[in-house]
Amino acid sequence: ELVWITAKYHGSNSRFCYHNDQFYCGSRTEWKKEFASPPKADLAILTEKLGEEKAQEVFASIEAKSQNWQAKQNLWWRVLRENEPLQKFLTNNPNTAVYGETIGVQGSDFLYGLKRGEVALRVFDIMRDGRWLDAQHARDLGKDLPWVTLVHKDIPFNFSDIVALAENPPIYDNKITEGFVIKPAKERYDEHIGRVQAKIVTPKYLERS
Repeated sequence: ELVWITAKYHGSNSRFCYHNDQFYCGSRTEWKKEFASPPKADLAILTEKLGEEKAQEVFASIEAKSQNWQAKQNLWWRVLRENEPLQKFLTNNPNTAVYGETIGVQGSDFLYGLKRGEVALRVFDIMRDGRWLDAQHARDLGKDLPWVTLVHKDIPFNFSDIVALAENPPIYDNKITEGFVIKPAKERYDEHIGRVQAKIVTPKYLERS
């Protein structure tokens, strides 16, 4: 089977779309607000759960945080707002979802050449009308998007060769790759596992200090 192999980046899983004249941003499991709301608490509910003395303590702490609240922009929304090609693609392709890895995440030891505080996106998939696009179709459609590094395309799947690649991984974006994602050139599903694709993690990534 012909497959595509791309570099696996270490960061935060991200997804973006444009629907009903509105942008949406999210992680792998949930959609996100652009700015978090200030913390709120109900003293009566806290008292019922914690008792009067502890409830008063927790309530006072939450009230203090709320009074000094400064709204911070969500990571995923920041990536969108700083990425004009992504915004343009989404508005030109409503109801089409872009999936990628947000890199340069604070606290990560994998900054990929970015400075502390900087973030960037590496796209790895596009979904349209509830279907994943074939690898070539996705890249053609999103030709101006910042894609993950393509290692090999349309090569016959060979597990031994992929293991050998993982044992001596190349450097991408000034950092050793976390691993590789392998998927068929033509998208397909398996009745037992769902979407067919695989990931192999490099030993050097696991051994990093």
